[in-house]
Amino acid sequence: MDFNFVGGAKLNLATLLLCAVIAVVLLAADRRSFTSPRAITVLGLAALAYGWGSAMAADVDFDTGAPTTYRATVLDLTRSGSRHTTYHAALSAWGPFPAGHDLKISQRQYLNLEEGQTVCPRLHGGAFGAPWAEITPC
Repeated sequence: MDFNFVGGAKLNLATLLLCAVIAVVLLAADRRSFTSPRAITVLGLAALAYGWGSAMAADVDFDTGAPTTYRATVLDLTRSGSRHTTYHAALSAWGPFPAGHDLKISQRQYLNLEEGQTVCPRLHGGAFGAPWAEITPC
């Protein structure tokens, strides 16, 4: 599933707590790392990355609230990248977003959608309050 965080980073507390837990686990795995500033830096950065990613994934996975569904028209489809290709659909105004706001879509959606087609973006509240959206067929 392709989803897009649309409300900014609102997972500060959950993310920081998870990062702290991961940092403690990583540092406890090798007691020698407490004496090396380089090891502490690397493990701290790894904890931030894993903590942030885990919190964002949990925000989507544990979101049990009903999404708000809107109707929008596909204005443009774009593909970018060479090694890792990403696909985006620019939509007409929907919900709180102005015309031209684009959302990431899957390759399958990119191949099946056409400009001018009506789609139904769904806005989810997020389990931890970080709103996210997805594009679904109407």
